[in-house]
Parts: sequence; structure tokens; C-alpha cells
Amino acid sequence: MIKRIYIEITNICDLNCPFCEKNHRTPESMESSFFHAILNQAMQITPHIYLHVQGEPLLHPQFEEILSICDSEHAKVHLVTNGSFLSRYPDLLKHSSLSGIAVSLQSAAARPADHIPDYYAAILSMARQASELGTVNVDLRFWRSEGISDLNTGWCLARLHEEFAFEETARKNSYAIMPRVYVSFANDFTWPSAGNADDTHGTCLGARTQMAILCDGTAVPCCLDAEGQIPLGNLRTESLADILNAPRYRSMVRGFEQHHLIEPLCRKCTYRSRFDH
Repeated sequence: MIKRIYIEITNICDLNCPFCEKNHRTPESMESSFFHAILNQAMQITPHIYLHVQGEPLLHPQFEEILSICDSEHAKVHLVTNGSFLSRYPDLLKHSSLSGIAVSLQSAAARPADHIPDYYAAILSMARQASELGTVNVDLRFWRSEGISDLNTGWCLARLHEEFAFEETARKNSYAIMPRVYVSFANDFTWPSAGNADDTHGTCLGARTQMAILCDGTAVPCCLDAEGQIPLGNLRTESLADILNAPRYRSMVRGFEQHHLIEPLCRKCTYRSRFDH
């Protein structure tokens, strides 16, 4: 059932974006050897690997090695980045495993105004190269509507409108600006929080079509469990197959299939309301 697996190679980030729910876990980066072991297990389930939960993956000290491992295993890697360090990796697009790059342009809100032109230029340079290469999709994301009112974020969006025609695509709120390069918007959501209303009825794609592995090896049902509040197991001591056959995981999936929310965090999550019918 699982179509994608998120692997958080680091939970360390260079920014403090207002829209991001900061985790309180110990700052760390996953060793490349441990990543390789996880990838081998993940690839038995799906080739679609997302380097994302929290943290900035391009900050990982062995980032190039990790992508090379993905190349050797023929993974289909989807990189999620704030774009800060794209200029450090001029050969990024040459990695055969790289299928997509999503850049959160909302992160402009956390940057000094005088840094924005260079930041924007580096992202557009990468996007143009990807378009010419024709093997990697680039998604420039504006995923929080209140963030667009930020001067820096608004400047980036205005520049895109000046330089490109926005052509509607089959995906909702997604517009093509170059071949394989898109600008996307999304409805707002709040992170799961103890302050949210509690609801026991509903369903979700978490655990059913996706799961995430945090940088310490903890497996969780989705990329919104940034604190690891639903630990399904740990890849340092258990196999992924065993975790997916364990009672907690199977109970959670069965609950979603019956529109019953088993886990307390799921009952506080408003994002899963997108899947209610």
C-alpha cells in the first residue's frame, strides 16, 4: 500500500521559518551507512524516497554521498529544500536518482531582505537547468496563503509573474512556468497540536500510502509527526517489515479504513480532514 517513504537525513535547519513547526528532538544527522541500510529496506516497498520531514537536507555533511547511494540503488528521490544551499551543489541535477526538487519559497520570510535577490537567482538558475535537462521536476512552493503577504515572499512571487506566464495544469493550484517547472499553492493547514479540537472520526493516507523515518531511526506514520509522537518502531533495532506487521501499525491502518482515529495525535490533526468524505 505504501507509495512513498520519507527519510529525514537531518533535523537541523539554518532557518526559523514562521510557518514551520519546530521539533524538540536532539539535533542530529543520519549516518550514510545507516541511511543505506534503511534505503535497502525501503526499496523493497517503494522506489519513491522523499528526503524530508524536518531539517534542511542539503545541510547534511554527507549529502553527496547519500545521493550517490540513491543512484546506486536506483531510487526515485524527491528532494524537499528551502533552497539556501543549492549553490553548494552545482552538479546536483546530474544524480540519476533525482526525480523531483521542491523548493519552499515561503522560507523567504525568514531571510534578510538584502539576501532575497541572490536567493531567488540561485533557485531560478537551478530551475532553468532542470528544465533544459528534462529529467527532474521542480516545484516552487507557496503553501501558506498568509505567507504571501510577507514582503520577501511576495517579492519572489511578483518576480515569477513578471518573468513567466502561469499556465494551469491538471493538478489543482499548480501552474507550469517552464517545461517540468511548476509553481504551486496549497490550502493552509495547522500542524497537529494539543490545542486542536479532538475528533475520533476520520481517515488519512498516513501509514496507508506513506510513512516517515526520522533521523534517529524512529518510524512514524507520516511527515507531520515531527516529534515522533507515534513511534511505530525503530530501524536501528527492528526491520521495516516487522514494523509494518506489528499490532500498532496494523491497528492504525484498520482504524483509518473504518474511519476511526486510533492515535491521539491523529485526533488532533486537521490536515487529515482533507481526506474526509
